[in-house]
Amino acid sequence: DLEGRVLEWLDSLSNWNRWGPDDQIGTINLITAQKRIDAASLIKSGITVSCSRPIEFFTKTPDTTFQAQRWMVETGEGRPLDGSDAVVQTKRSAVKECISMVYHGFLITHLDSFAHFSYKGKMYNGKSSDLCTSSQGCTWNGVEALRDGICSRAILIDIPLLKDVEWLKPGESVTFQDILDFENKFDVRITSGDILLVRTGFCLRRCKEGPFDYHKAGVPSLHPDCMPLLRERDIALCGSDTPNDAYPPLCSIRNPVHLLALVAMGLPLMDNMDLERLSQECQRSNRWAFMLTVAPLELQGSSGSPVNPIALF
Repeated sequence: DLEGRVLEWLDSLSNWNRWGPDDQIGTINLITAQKRIDAASLIKSGITVSCSRPIEFFTKTPDTTFQAQRWMVETGEGRPLDGSDAVVQTKRSAVKECISMVYHGFLITHLDSFAHFSYKGKMYNGKSSDLCTSSQGCTWNGVEALRDGICSRAILIDIPLLKDVEWLKPGESVTFQDILDFENKFDVRITSGDILLVRTGFCLRRCKEGPFDYHKAGVPSLHPDCMPLLRERDIALCGSDTPNDAYPPLCSIRNPVHLLALVAMGLPLMDNMDLERLSQECQRSNRWAFMLTVAPLELQGSSGSPVNPIALF
């Protein structure tokens, strides 16, 4: 059964101690200097494409887990044009705001650090989940370990294009065979150190049909049976236009893709990307490999970061 296989994969796919007992970047180690140079050589047209969703502050939708909030600290309203206000004697004004958000969930494009998930009290590389505390945050496996950014060759696996549909059905899974079929049909191959992006068409559906409660309606995602293939190919980073785990859950072990990736494999995940414009550019240029850059904020002791991944063609 799937639960039994997930439990087996937690052991057989493990990268614990592969890069030493104190490693905190996992499969990002697979992105060598030469890999970055090779990725840069893929830039031909100079076209850039953002793969991030907008962060909305005022619209609470059925798929909102925690509403992102913005407080204006200082605005440009009501300032006299003649400079008579003592605060603006120099005729200068500034606008400032405070932003608050829980980026984990279903809406905000973000990168998960290994501190985000644990299994039986252990994070990636066998570190205790007790190292994530209420007072200090994530004292191990926090996102600051990725402060130098991520840059590598990326591959888009566009499953709706493969299956000639607008989007995958709620709860439908992307299997390892789907990935192999896409490689064969579009003559591309995932190699060591690559960033794998998987499009399900989820953002297109939300755009056309409106937001909905994912827990009730369901979410397509990678099937856990993809994980042995991703381990075999030694990918460095995996991202999708969904939360990267299917709803309703596929087995009694919740979030099996997150557990296998973040805890066992040391494989960072990017959730909730917008891959629609990327899909259009890939089809227009007939290219499925490109350079991708991801720059997480250096949020000390945090389990992830909002990101704006940029594809370069």
